[in-house]
This record gives sequence, structure tokens and C-alpha cells, in this order.
Amino acid sequence: MAKNYDYEEVHATVVKSLELIGALAIKSLWFLGIINKGRWYFYRLLISTLLKCPRHLLLSIGLSVSGFHFRKVAEGYNKTPVPLSRQHG
Repeated sequence: MAKNYDYEEVHATVVKSLELIGALAIKSLWFLGIINKGRWYFYRLLISTLLKCPRHLLLSIGLSVSGFHFRKVAEGYNKTPVPLSRQHG
């Protein structure tokens, strides 16, 4: 048995979700793209994602945010900064 959905209720939920996604995308662009030291890597990832597979843009932003979070947790846990570049040797 199919459930009848109220158009206005569904529309309000979708609009709230899109507003939240937009706010999170702007916040992540601010922190990762302007403030963070690894902004070059972030922009490189965004541009390559847009060129190769644009539908995965939100996924790449989400994974960047997760990486930023885990780097901060690791820095706090180890009390030493985690380098962004690869070490040769």
C-alpha cells in the first residue's frame, strides 16, 4: 500500500536538506580552501573531481572534511603535527 505524501511537507524537507548541504559546503570551502595550509591539495581535488566525475563532488568534499577531522584528532592525540607532504627516504 503506497503512502500519500503531502507535497508541501516533502518540499519543506527537501529545501531544509539543501540549505544544510549548502551551508556545510560553504563552511568546508572556508576552512579547507582558505584557512587550512593544505588548500592547494583541496582545490586540486575539487578541480580534478569536477573534470573527471562531477557527480562525486559532494563525496570528495565529505572525504576532505573527514581527512581534516582525522588529522586534527591525530595532532591532538600525538601532540605532534602531522605533515601534509610525503616524506622521502
